[in-house]
Amino acid sequence: MMFVIKRGFSVIMLIFFFFIINALVVSALGVSPGRVVLKFEPNQVYEKDLCFRPEGNPHLEIDKVGELAQYITLEEEEIFIEGEWGCIKYTLEMPASFDKPGKHTANIRGAEIPPGGVGMFVARVRINHQIWVLVPYPGKYLEIDYFRATNVEAGEEVAFEAGVTSKGNQTINNAKGLILIYDKDKKLVGSVETNIITGLGNEEKGTLYASWDSGNNVHGNYEAALIVAYNGEKSNATTNFKLGGLDVELLNYTREVFIGGIRPFYLLVESIWSEDIPNLKAIVSVLDNNSNEITSFETLTKNLPAWGGVTLDGYLDTQPLSLGTYDTKMTLFFEDLTKEYDGLINITEEPEEEPETKEKSRILTIKTVMIILIILIVIMLVVLVYILIPKKKKR
Repeated sequence: MMFVIKRGFSVIMLIFFFFIINALVVSALGVSPGRVVLKFEPNQVYEKDLCFRPEGNPHLEIDKVGELAQYITLEEEEIFIEGEWGCIKYTLEMPASFDKPGKHTANIRGAEIPPGGVGMFVARVRINHQIWVLVPYPGKYLEIDYFRATNVEAGEEVAFEAGVTSKGNQTINNAKGLILIYDKDKKLVGSVETNIITGLGNEEKGTLYASWDSGNNVHGNYEAALIVAYNGEKSNATTNFKLGGLDVELLNYTREVFIGGIRPFYLLVESIWSEDIPNLKAIVSVLDNNSNEITSFETLTKNLPAWGGVTLDGYLDTQPLSLGTYDTKMTLFFEDLTKEYDGLINITEEPEEEPETKEKSRILTIKTVMIILIILIVIMLVVLVYILIPKKKKR
């Protein structure tokens, strides 16, 4: 009997490995190039080569999807590849115009076709060749691709950088940025101008630079707002940065807790320091109307990475509490320092499941039980087959 069970188990494991191996093989399907980016030209015809690298069966199905699919003609919709790569040609015939400027896209997709066709034991993964057509905006139009600032120690210079691209059909003669710096209370604490970029044609890129002396500004979180002025137009972007010092900030915490038993409680803490802070923890106290402690707990201790954030996990015992709003005191402990925050938490009743949700849960449970029963029946049939076949051979 043990031998029969082992054989049945082996069959099930073989099926499982078939799934895994098939998924790995299909997922290795490759395409070159992965993407083409084209500038729009009315009625222009583009002919491109597209190559696929199969893994496993070299029989591929090719199709096209997306907004531009109607303008694409495939040389073949099904290929057999001999060698490492197999290539096809496709043609993209541009229309006379598009209704709106910006990026217009399509995908040419390839998927392996197994010898026996697509069945229940075959996982199919399609790989995409992306086509982007960039239609210029009328006139002069500038997009900010990115805007970033460096985190530095308080008192040092903050470096700003922004990448821009001309998206209009007219050349931008000059572009210049103004950066406004705000502290965590949204108070303006400084400003700085960037360099000037000149002569940006359609789809040409440029970079704006600036640096700001943080001077006597205290460590903490800051926001920078970039305003790029060009030929009477403006583009805007924002970014955040930190002036460092040995400090942490409480960004958020659990504000609503369901009554009944011990409930999870989280605190999200951020570093304002260029080095790792080990052994960060918090003690949370729930207070009554007279600021007396009703209950408290200590979170798990974690390491806080430089300039990073971490979630401190704890558990609040709601047994001594009743429904209502309570004052809380949250004390952070780090590097022999402490920092206190006051807050409010709301103790509420856990909402009951709606009848519809309960019914869905019941149906899901029934389906799960049925699937388990079907699996058990299949296993029993496999075991019985392996018991009966040897007996018939003996007879």
